[in-house]
Amino acid sequence: MWVLSTLPFRIVYSIFLRSTSALLYCAYFEKAATALGFEAQSVEIYSDSIIRQLFWGARRVVASYNTYSPDARYITEFESIPRKNLKDPLIREHLTKLYDKVTFNLGEGGLCSGAVNWFNYLFLLGFYQKTDLVENCNTFVEYMTAISQIFKKGQPIQAALLQSLYGVDCPLLGIKETLFSLENTSLKSRTDLINSLNTLPNGLWHIRITGIHSISLFKASDELVIFDPNVGLLNLETTDRLAEQIESYATNIGDKPIFFVYQELDRPNIFSRIKRAIWSRVFG
Repeated sequence: MWVLSTLPFRIVYSIFLRSTSALLYCAYFEKAATALGFEAQSVEIYSDSIIRQLFWGARRVVASYNTYSPDARYITEFESIPRKNLKDPLIREHLTKLYDKVTFNLGEGGLCSGAVNWFNYLFLLGFYQKTDLVENCNTFVEYMTAISQIFKKGQPIQAALLQSLYGVDCPLLGIKETLFSLENTSLKSRTDLINSLNTLPNGLWHIRITGIHSISLFKASDELVIFDPNVGLLNLETTDRLAEQIESYATNIGDKPIFFVYQELDRPNIFSRIKRAIWSRVFG
């Protein structure tokens, strides 16, 4: 009750911080403005968490926020690197053509793609390495709940860096992607969307809603779980709820497509190449 009663004061305080931050930006005090912006964000995150938890209830297993975690905010102080100055040819050539440089300060949001790829990488890596975490979890929800703890205060430094390297993030992680085409992705019909989602094979997916958002989806015969950087880990259970969540983001995309990208770890090939290289060096 106390938390709800303080909610209006938190909202007013965040507005004050936002206004002050905007004035500082206008006066070219960028570091101070950024610091106040993050402070406002911390207040808003707390308020937002209360509202979202009331909305989602038990289906929201772990919270998450589409912004830098407190431990990752220092990356925003790094200077941008023009494409031509990038030393690594892989990064220089595969960095998305939308950017002519690597920018580390992406504002207060927009880390969803990097967050999803880092979440999916950790998910896949655990199974590849057969970690104790995998062995000790009885359900995929339990396993994903454990991974989600890394994201509950915002996006970690790895997710922020991957977002800055948009376009080259999956090659760097060794993630193999397969685009799955759906015939009926029209959002004009909830029935068509649900039928299309039901045709998705079981596995781990990166759902890309063009120009708007990214979501991680794990689908199994008896489990349907998403990691949404804006909300957190959601145990949806039904395809109808998944369709509702996609529609909530896709209302303004017009004719732009929604991409369903199946992800798997291509690590065995990488490790075998490293093993062969070491073998040749030792034994000629």
